[in-house]
Amino acid sequence: MERLLSFFLYLVFAGFHAYAAYYARAIMPELPIAKGKGGINKFLTSWNLHLQTIYYYYAVIVAVFALITKAERNIFITIRDYVFGALVFPIGTYVSIVFWAMYNFDRRVIYPPVMDDYVPVAMNHAWHTAVAVFPIMEILLIRHHGYPNRLKGYAGLFSFKLVYLLWVFYLGIYHNLWVYPFMKMMSNIAFTVFILISVAIDAVFFEIGFRLGKIETPPIERSTSRKKKRN
Repeated sequence: MERLLSFFLYLVFAGFHAYAAYYARAIMPELPIAKGKGGINKFLTSWNLHLQTIYYYYAVIVAVFALITKAERNIFITIRDYVFGALVFPIGTYVSIVFWAMYNFDRRVIYPPVMDDYVPVAMNHAWHTAVAVFPIMEILLIRHHGYPNRLKGYAGLFSFKLVYLLWVFYLGIYHNLWVYPFMKMMSNIAFTVFILISVAIDAVFFEIGFRLGKIETPPIERSTSRKKKRN
């Protein structure tokens, strides 16, 4: 039952993200904020969207393989669980929570009103809401036997974040093109504090995922087990 549920969930998530990524590639080059060096790939939203799209395509393949072989654990599932725990869950929730927090504080610093002329509300939620909702659904419904420990998980998460930050620094220092305008106005100390807070938020979301990932049996399987015992 769980393997079948995994397959259908991953199939829906993969299809949804494939369309969202396609729409992003089609429309984002026309956006004023996507002009210049890096294009849409300046934004963590784009990195996260492509990360999740690739991940869910891979997860579909792993789910099909699990249905055929009836395997609960193998190297492919371990890789899936590691990528989910170290990257997909913490990065996805970070992108969503931080985006909407800044949006409600002052949307001009992260998503100026002109964006509404190009991006439908539903697609904005696909880029900034579904990317957290899907991983949360997954971690509550699907077991992850290979969920990474803290050392390996933080290594993967912070490596990903370091690469992105180096990309941000490269664009800002060598091309005078900061991903978000407020970064250009920050002093060195303020920018350092901003980065440290960002990394701390990443760590918080990893910890949330780590604790949820340690729940061995998802609710749907507990319910099934209880019914079997009653019978």
